[in-house]
Amino acid sequence: MKLWKWPGPQRIRTLLWKILNDALLTDENRRRRNLTADDECPLCNANETETILHAFRDCHHAQQEQEGLRGRILGCLQHYTDDMEEI
Repeated sequence: MKLWKWPGPQRIRTLLWKILNDALLTDENRRRRNLTADDECPLCNANETETILHAFRDCHHAQQEQEGLRGRILGCLQHYTDDMEEI
């Protein structure tokens, strides 16, 4: 099943598309486009490049947010589990 045919919310489909196509404006992508000189994560002060993976998984701020939202996200995604397996 194609991403755009998945019956989930449009904003989630758009976010997934941006993640899959490296189109989120992380500091790494901003530096690559000469929009900034610094590609380090502005939140964690760990001197790590802010990549998509860092922003969603590795940054300790992202981990804290995930813990707080985990129950709500899982509840929403559970409804679409069968459809997501087809993607």
